Amino acid sequence: MTRTLLACALAVFATACSAGRTAIPSPGGPDPRYLYQLLDARKLGAQELATIEQKVPAVSAWVAKWGHPDFIIQPGPHDIQLVYYARSMLVHFNQGSNGQWTSSQLTPLPSGLLNVLPSDIRAGTPPALGQGLGCWKTAVPANTCQTCCAPPGTAAAQNCSIECKPAR
Repeated sequence: MTRTLLACALAVFATACSAGRTAIPSPGGPDPRYLYQLLDARKLGAQELATIEQKVPAVSAWVAKWGHPDFIIQPGPHDIQLVYYARSMLVHFNQGSNGQWTSSQLTPLPSGLLNVLPSDIRAGTPPALGQGLGCWKTAVPANTCQTCCAPPGTAAAQNCSIECKPAR
């Protein structure tokens, strides 16, 4: 009986410990500290963008050609979105199952995204208007993805998620 209780206690402890571990970043993906977040590319996101550019050549090439974005969204481990407010453009990078990164553009910026962008005088964004989740869709090779972010000023502010489904 004592051995059974001890074995159960160890199993519960091991399960609890494993749930609290953070993922080890893959060599070709974003830093897990900033996953599921919308970041201002001039503040906290500036260093993260530099890290992403080192790990993802497709993002580096894009930024070299088009300049630094205003915001970065990392809604999942295989997705990076760059937001250019003044150009009204979102660029979605997706890492396919083969490990290759592809990109697609969305312009103009959808209202769901505009409603959750934080106010930033340098980017020109006004105070966020949204009270609920802001969602938008993008298309990447073979998939249609929907990204949703919580607006500033909420308990889950700037938290984002993405769901991709095979394109029809």
